[in-house]
Amino acid sequence: WLIPTVTGLGLLSLSLAAVPRGRAEDRPTPLRLPWFQQRERSIARWGIAGLLAAAAVSVVFLFLSDLYIREARDEQGESAAKQLSAARTAADFNPVSVIPLYLQASALEAEGERRHARDVLQDALSKEPDNFVTLALLGDLQVRDGQFDDAARYYAKASDLNPRDTGLQQLAQQTAQRTAATSPKAEKNSG
Repeated sequence: WLIPTVTGLGLLSLSLAAVPRGRAEDRPTPLRLPWFQQRERSIARWGIAGLLAAAAVSVVFLFLSDLYIREARDEQGESAAKQLSAARTAADFNPVSVIPLYLQASALEAEGERRHARDVLQDALSKEPDNFVTLALLGDLQVRDGQFDDAARYYAKASDLNPRDTGLQQLAQQTAQRTAATSPKAEKNSG
């Protein structure tokens, strides 16, 4: 059900299999409309064949994207360059998914390119603005950069989008407290 193309092909196959088969004289004669001639039937057949071919190609692209995502996950922690290459290939096969972007950001951060990793995560956020995972990953990246104020905002927004996740609530509270403790006003009051 998660891949509409496969579901559509499956339902088409089931409907074709459900057509009763009998003797030729038992079947009703097809309706012959004068305007639906041989040429139109041929065009309709080619159109259906084209749609089925497009569906098959999209399934192959999704499969290849998943294959490269698994490869990138396998390379995680071992070779950032190979992980980055596999994640970029996965993104080429499935430009709608944000998972390859997460893997790209991970590889870029492992290579020390946090700014570029942040840009990739911002791209993922532009694709899915209400995805709490992307916001949490941006918060994690900001914490590692020491930007607790930005991290607290990302965590708070992620927690608002997923209020049942107590881990996100704790991260939002902890970074907000840390921001308050390190703010210039708090330093003036202590000094």
